[in-house]
Amino acid sequence: MNKRLIARLMQKHALGIKYSGVYFFCGAYDHVLQGVVLEYVPRGLYVWRFRFPLFDFAGPNLAYSDRLAEGAFIGKGEMSEESIVEYVTSSPEGRDAFGKQEPMHLSDFVKYLVESDALLSPHAKLIHAAALILLDETNCRLPSN
Repeated sequence: MNKRLIARLMQKHALGIKYSGVYFFCGAYDHVLQGVVLEYVPRGLYVWRFRFPLFDFAGPNLAYSDRLAEGAFIGKGEMSEESIVEYVTSSPEGRDAFGKQEPMHLSDFVKYLVESDALLSPHAKLIHAAALILLDETNCRLPSN
């Protein structure tokens, strides 16, 4: 799998897309980057739908991300680079990440955190609290789990 070719094809296929290494994200963002990560492993690659709050000083991570619901792993040699890009951008997660013209709102990120199992992590609880402060919702109570 040619990483550089995939990156070029992703930029051509989804207009306005930016990338940094293996992170492909919408050019429009506010507090939260959203997009797709291609995690290369020796046997192929995993595809993730990622969300990353820019106020998380731990650095880019997949703590707020999910692998594709179906077909998250693509084995080496299974698909051409063009097919990989088509598959990723046409997946429900890819359409959700790249199909919107507006950035993910901070309130949408908080909703995702509350509805997912991300808040099992103590670090994610801190990020949740920071997001609530940014939203000026300091009177809200944090989940007790």
